[in-house]
Amino acid sequence: MLRNWQTTGIVTLQDGTPENPFYFGLDIANSGTFNRPNIVPGQKISLPRDKRTPEHWFNTAAFSQPAPFTFGNAGRDVIPGPGNIVFDLAVTRRFHPREGHAIEFRGEFFNAFNHPNFGIPGNNPDFGPFFGRILTTGEPRRIQLALRYDF
Repeated sequence: MLRNWQTTGIVTLQDGTPENPFYFGLDIANSGTFNRPNIVPGQKISLPRDKRTPEHWFNTAAFSQPAPFTFGNAGRDVIPGPGNIVFDLAVTRRFHPREGHAIEFRGEFFNAFNHPNFGIPGNNPDFGPFFGRILTTGEPRRIQLALRYDF
């Protein structure tokens, strides 16, 4: 019963996708397009890893509103995004009760270690308290069992 098991797995390690800061509802430059904030001189946008939380993922104090009828100086992809760590594992065993027949048992574990994978932080300064916050997470651990009979 304990022999002939097969294991498979997929490991996904991804760095975070950088985001662009922009005003969603305010048109400060009066251009009809999304406007960017200014970067405050001397402020770092990224926080050290031990200071990042879902409530405060990056330094929101590093951004300020530009003067009316001007464009902000914030560049593209300056907000760091969270990465993903996912371990998908499976165990399989085939039994042969008689010739030409097979029973396959399969157990699949998606995000097997239940690592939290955070969503994209709020990148719109005009969204008030949601600026810099992460409001979503990826899929939690899921377990799927299957039994298949081939004849």
